[in-house]
Amino acid sequence: MRNYDLKNETKPFLDQSFIAKIAFIFESKGRADNVSAIKPEILEHLLQSAIIESTISSNRIEGINTSDNRAREILSGSAKPANRSENEILGYQKCLKKVHKEFESIPISSAEILKLHKLLFSYQESPFAGKYKTDDNVIEETDATGKKAVRFVPTSYLEAPMELELLCSAYNDSIRKKDINPLLLIPVFVLDFLCIHPFQDGNGRMSRLLTLLLLYKNGFNIGKYISIEKAVEETKEGYYQALKNSSYDWHSGNNDTAYFGQYLLEIVIYCYKEFENRTLFIQSKESKFQRIKTFIDDNIGLITKKDIKEHCPDISVTTIELTLSTLLNQGYILKKSGGRFSSYQKA
Repeated sequence: MRNYDLKNETKPFLDQSFIAKIAFIFESKGRADNVSAIKPEILEHLLQSAIIESTISSNRIEGINTSDNRAREILSGSAKPANRSENEILGYQKCLKKVHKEFESIPISSAEILKLHKLLFSYQESPFAGKYKTDDNVIEETDATGKKAVRFVPTSYLEAPMELELLCSAYNDSIRKKDINPLLLIPVFVLDFLCIHPFQDGNGRMSRLLTLLLLYKNGFNIGKYISIEKAVEETKEGYYQALKNSSYDWHSGNNDTAYFGQYLLEIVIYCYKEFENRTLFIQSKESKFQRIKTFIDDNIGLITKKDIKEHCPDISVTTIELTLSTLLNQGYILKKSGGRFSSYQKA
């Protein structure tokens, strides 16, 4: 049985680089919490966008795929799921909404984690839903040639329930004592959860839901408006490498948690920066036309109307289309494809 000494596990985080990251996150949180001038409809747009992006990305990381347009239709209720992957996408959305709305009343306990896992599979028949694994499992990796190899052997199925209990107890004890900064505890909790790997299926998705829940419960609600899961998907190689590095020698308690800690804090920093980028228009005196033009200037490569809408959520699709049409006529941008999925590039 592993000893969950979270104070010892967070010791690698006490160097200057971690302190700087934590200070930056607290400063960013303060600015984000004080952006009271944002119109409710803008925040609602960011919320709905983050739910869709998070659901698509978290499932795609695990190889659960459908097209973005199809996923959006299913998540909006305009289409019904047609297969297992699409049911799993709906299940993640349901969990995500629960975390967003009920995080204050969800305790960090093995019983609640089991309930959340059951909810994850609520749109499909699964013998594993809300239950601990009944067989030992391994975490594999595939190299460039397609060859698979065992990367990590998690806790055995016999010990997983007690290990998760001990982890939750250690976390709650530290939160109660206030002896460890929550931003240090969260990466360690998520890393240990993934190393226990308590479920037959859904461990990766559960780890991201728990990341969001833990951030929420400690006052960091950035995942409500900016998709943490999308940020992880876009840096997937770094995520797996950090997890691999920090899980080495985990069973003996001699693993180096700093790799995963650095990675997760950088994800949180990225999300706060992205929130600031998307809400800069509050302080900006530029016209909507100029803001769209500036966005195009600042981006190398192709962009779409969706990209502009995500960056400028207060600007209507009609205004975006009129601006693009004007810039096309002026020869300022080039249109790279036609129809519904047009993309544009600075000339």
